[in-house]
Amino acid sequence: MKEKTVNYFYSALVFFVLYTVANMSLAQNLDQAQALCSDLTPAKKAMAERAGYDVDQLCSQVSSTSKNAQITPPLPTIPRATVSTMTAPGQLPSSQQSQADNVPNEAIEPPSKAQIEKSLLKPYGYDLFANAPSTFAPTASLSVSSDYLLGPGDSLDILFYGKTNNSLSLEINREGIVDFPELGPVALAGLSYSEAKAMLKSRIAQQIVGAQVSISMGMLRSMQIFVLGEAFKPGAYTVSSLATVTQALISSGGVSDIGSLRNIQIKRRGTVVATLDVYDLLMRGDTANDLRLRDSDVIYIPTVGDQVSIMGEVLRPAIYELKGSETAADLIELAGGFVAKAYAKSVRLERVNA
Repeated sequence: MKEKTVNYFYSALVFFVLYTVANMSLAQNLDQAQALCSDLTPAKKAMAERAGYDVDQLCSQVSSTSKNAQITPPLPTIPRATVSTMTAPGQLPSSQQSQADNVPNEAIEPPSKAQIEKSLLKPYGYDLFANAPSTFAPTASLSVSSDYLLGPGDSLDILFYGKTNNSLSLEINREGIVDFPELGPVALAGLSYSEAKAMLKSRIAQQIVGAQVSISMGMLRSMQIFVLGEAFKPGAYTVSSLATVTQALISSGGVSDIGSLRNIQIKRRGTVVATLDVYDLLMRGDTANDLRLRDSDVIYIPTVGDQVSIMGEVLRPAIYELKGSETAADLIELAGGFVAKAYAKSVRLERVNA
């Protein structure tokens, strides 16, 4: 009876070892199983074998499990630094903060008001492209000016009335020609909208007696332009034939944070045909240089020029790009002028020599 009880005891012991192996993630159970295997006598081993268990195999599994159970701590995750990372007011940049952590607290001087104001300054004008769309919807509902140049893909809606009542929609083909049922092939590409209307009305009056005609623009063509240089997303874009430079910039995501807002060049067949200053648009609403683009035009954005920070008692403190000939009075005008409580005689100019 005593031997039978011992058999039950060691059977339960071996079952505990099996349960421990099945739960290898618990370090405490592994330690207990290792202790049982180290105290295994020949008599206990023989009893376990009579119960149908291979003790040597079980203990070898416990040994291998304990080696594999050592946990290797994961490598620390270091966040990737970005240029546009903003620091909180009064906080040093991360590169300087790590150095400041090793300095005793009594040796750290709190930032001055001027330093805090300077850290809050942002480059002026780039918010224009903050919510730029990823696609550019053709402006099909806009009216077409008389100087609009026709090209392949444009269509004309023609309505006959009087002696003949009929309506046609004619598209300019790739050769720049429309096939007019009553007039034959007519070349229209390269003509302005007003020139094409006058020419068609004249020929219809000569060849179709007693008919009156009304001509209007139908569907407008799309064209491909290029936005290159320091654009947010440089590349080729398909835009409406009514697109202007600013509309194309918005469709491409705008100017990057190192691109110039005051020297955007429009190139046509390798020649600079215009230069856009976004400050004119933002400060004065001047769209004189916001040209309508043509097929294969290139918008080139150079890197930003010299910059100046204006802060204090002005209406629009910010970082402004210079053209090279501004005076101190011009800079104050860029910032919107003084506020009511400003003391003009206390203006201070700080210059950093490169």
